[in-house]
Amino acid sequence: MASLNLSTGVLHPLHSFKHTSCRLRQAPRPRQRQLRISALGSEELKAGIEAGTKVKVAKSVVVYHAPKKPELDLESMEGTVLEVIKEWKGKALSANLPYKTQFMLDGEDGGKAKKLLVHLTADEIQAV
Repeated sequence: MASLNLSTGVLHPLHSFKHTSCRLRQAPRPRQRQLRISALGSEELKAGIEAGTKVKVAKSVVVYHAPKKPELDLESMEGTVLEVIKEWKGKALSANLPYKTQFMLDGEDGGKAKKLLVHLTADEIQAV
């Protein structure tokens, strides 16, 4: 390989340059090994808790996306597991929060009840 010096118009071989910044850079090689990192809760899906199971929150879990509330502690609230996230498009997943759970919150001033969806880990819930 060679490099063209624009000021003189002379073609120089690459080994004549002293600085590495003057040489053509090679594309980075792809990683030889893929690291597998297991996520929290992925190894320990609780037996018996599947979609449709009624569950109770066993630990203090504070969420900030509840409608009309600045923060909400879910401890001792009961809900329904909508989905246990194990795979996506046929590939196995190691989801951090695999239990997609729905809670019904009372509406303000006798209004309509609101749905609250929360993703939880296995150690935060227990079957009722």
